[in-house]
Amino acid sequence: MSSRSVAALVAVLLLAAALRLTAVLTWGDVQVLRGDEGWYVRAARSLAAGTGYTGALRPPGHPALLSVVFAAGGDLREARFAQIAVSLAGIAMLFGIVRAGFGTLAATLSALLMALHPTLISYTHFLWTETLVATLLLLAFWCLDRAERSARDGWLVGAGLALGAAVLTRDMLFAFVPVVLLWLAIGPAPRTATRIRRMALVALPVVLLIAPWMARNYVLLGKPFVLSTNSWFPIAVGNLLPEKRILGMSQENREFHERYLEMEDELERAAYARETALAAIAKEQPWWIVRKVLRNTYYLFSTASQLKRFVKSRWLARGWNDFMRNVTTVEATYYAVTMVLGIVALWLVPGGRLKLLVVALILFHWAVYIVANANHRFRVPLLPFFLLYVGPLLVGAGRRTVRERWRLAGAGASLAAFAAVLATPWLRRLLVALLVVPLLTGCQTTSATSGPPNVVLVSIDTLRPDHLGVYGYERTTSPNIDALARDGVVFENAVSPSSWTLPAHASMLTGVSPYRHGAVTSATPIRDDVPLLAELLRAHGFHTIGLINAPFVNRSYGFARGFERFEQSFARKKRDGARRHAAVLEAVRTLEPPFFLFVHYMDVHWPYRPPKAFNRFARDRRGKNVLQPLGVRGFLDFQKAVREGRVKLSAEDRQRLVDLYDGEILAMDAKIAELVEAVRERAPNTVFVITSDHGEEFFEHDGFGHSRTLYEEVVRVPLIVFGPGVARGERVSALVSLLDVVPTVLELAGAPLPQGLEGSSLVPALRGDDLRRDDTLIALQTSSHDGYEALRGVRSPTRKLLHDGRSDRSELFDLARDPGERTNLWPATKDERLEAALAALQQPERGRPLPTPDADTVEALKALGYL
Repeated sequence: MSSRSVAALVAVLLLAAALRLTAVLTWGDVQVLRGDEGWYVRAARSLAAGTGYTGALRPPGHPALLSVVFAAGGDLREARFAQIAVSLAGIAMLFGIVRAGFGTLAATLSALLMALHPTLISYTHFLWTETLVATLLLLAFWCLDRAERSARDGWLVGAGLALGAAVLTRDMLFAFVPVVLLWLAIGPAPRTATRIRRMALVALPVVLLIAPWMARNYVLLGKPFVLSTNSWFPIAVGNLLPEKRILGMSQENREFHERYLEMEDELERAAYARETALAAIAKEQPWWIVRKVLRNTYYLFSTASQLKRFVKSRWLARGWNDFMRNVTTVEATYYAVTMVLGIVALWLVPGGRLKLLVVALILFHWAVYIVANANHRFRVPLLPFFLLYVGPLLVGAGRRTVRERWRLAGAGASLAAFAAVLATPWLRRLLVALLVVPLLTGCQTTSATSGPPNVVLVSIDTLRPDHLGVYGYERTTSPNIDALARDGVVFENAVSPSSWTLPAHASMLTGVSPYRHGAVTSATPIRDDVPLLAELLRAHGFHTIGLINAPFVNRSYGFARGFERFEQSFARKKRDGARRHAAVLEAVRTLEPPFFLFVHYMDVHWPYRPPKAFNRFARDRRGKNVLQPLGVRGFLDFQKAVREGRVKLSAEDRQRLVDLYDGEILAMDAKIAELVEAVRERAPNTVFVITSDHGEEFFEHDGFGHSRTLYEEVVRVPLIVFGPGVARGERVSALVSLLDVVPTVLELAGAPLPQGLEGSSLVPALRGDDLRRDDTLIALQTSSHDGYEALRGVRSPTRKLLHDGRSDRSELFDLARDPGERTNLWPATKDERLEAALAALQQPERGRPLPTPDADTVEALKALGYL
């Protein structure tokens, strides 16, 4: 290789290394394992420790690579560095293939496109098989290309070794070996014996590499397996198609996943996956093969990426999520442009016999993942092969073939197919719009409102109902919510079982009180044996999406259970409500019915900083932090200082807090209108439930905030339901609670109600029937965030009994006569029914202890004033 070629290659490799190292050392979050990374790392560490390789669930190629790093004393950072080295080797292989056929300039351009590819840069960081598979395939093709250009058999042996290693890394490639042998069989060698020898030189190294692994598995399991016991799993997943739509996951698929993962025995797993796959293939489905082709082609070649998933799940290193969200846009654009160039290049650039094998590899992957489960991960090893002939195309290597009409027609048809894949989301929306108009389709279609409705549950943290117009507030804080409420049912007397975020939301999403779910302090999550609404709806065939904006409603506390998609967006130094709301609206555009969407907004919560356009009630519109001149550090410190009398607020200061709070509600009201409009545009058959987890005290009982009392100002919440099938203009005065949300949503969705729910369905009231709940008793509890408080209570429609476990003090209020809870009737007046109910309340059944909060949660708590 000339010095010019060496210099060009070194420059490209240095650039590629710099980009990949930057990714690993900045946004990579190298110490956290995601998805399959955990399995590969565990297997690698077992090999490095000399304790062997457990089972045969996956082939050992990638764990073997990582085990070398761990055996040498390296950690996860060094393991990702090793993958950088592997990816650089792949770039060098691509450079060598292109240079041999088209020269240094073309090779430099192709290698540069590979070095700059955002998807390939990000996959270097992920400890998955894609980086290694891509490099091994490029190595095999480089050796085959060298073998075509020389008479040395060593290149064929090298190709066989590379193919064997690739098969041991991704077992689906085992079926590609015969394709390579067929390619050799139709080669230019004049003698049949020569062709057979060339085929044997490739096949024997493959056999020698994989035969010991297969023999080991036979001895271990007592049955022969081709490389892994997991081979039937993707075929089963890929053939359990939804009956009523092309994209998405069917209920059978979810059930298969759950049962498959529950099985500990590998042989049992393999047999179950095989039976499921064959049954799914044999099942008669109209247009089955067409649906499979369309569905899996979309999943394989769309702009979806693992980086997008990481951004949506906030799995990146702290501080990089917003930046990388913009990078995903660049990634999608880069991918689309390079794929267009690659498709054109494959048709126009003469590449000899090697190009025939490149096309065969692409078609092989497409065919395999039509049969099996398609995933955007699986296209990653193909990306370099689409780039192989782009460099030559850019330097004019395809100029002579432009006039060949069959090539132009092929390129045009291929580009049209790729464009259809990219346009699938828009085409799908257009198709749905057409199908709901019988005159356009010429046939009877399903009504847009048939079947169970979709459900959107919106929780607006810290929202008091008596600060909304629909509940009688004199200020115009909620014009949009008021208008929506007029088209639905308003529950005038809804109560939360607790006065702070964690236990209240746990009750809202489980249908049981804090005494049952156990999430009562910042150190205790929801008990594992308590099912969540998302789990119940997902089991009933609903897509479940959770979009969360609070540190106390996160994965650590168990709230992610049952959600297919659960996105946490924690505040840091300042809430970025506009950006987060935009992300919520973007997520709405991807919803597929039937769905359950849970959206949690933190915008009304302290600190009160309404956007300038909505800060209409405070005299001081500068948004100055009211705490700054008071000498307190944060929300909890302020709350405690007010209650203890250490901080004295003037009437003007108190009113200013209310004014800023009302401004936050006004801003939130505008977002609710946008959310409802976006959902209705996407899915008209949707019922909305708008509520809150608790209220906020503004000195009604000489305190401020929430969590430390159980008075009405902190436990009363709004509850508004509207949508198709819901009575319009109804107001319900009966006592209800957040525990009623779960049974209500389940009945709306047509899902069965599990045993043990403490709430009752409100569907009769939604249909306009009277709701008689005179005997209702609601258990109340708060331990505050730090577990300091020990307040228990019981509320009936007319009375409330509270007991402070630390001071052993009780309070009884007649809410009918004293709604402000100013007069304590206890002990002069007793209520035997409430006292018996209070005495029956046991200590909350706490679950496993919570692990140490991660950095994101700590920063969010600091931003909210809790730390």
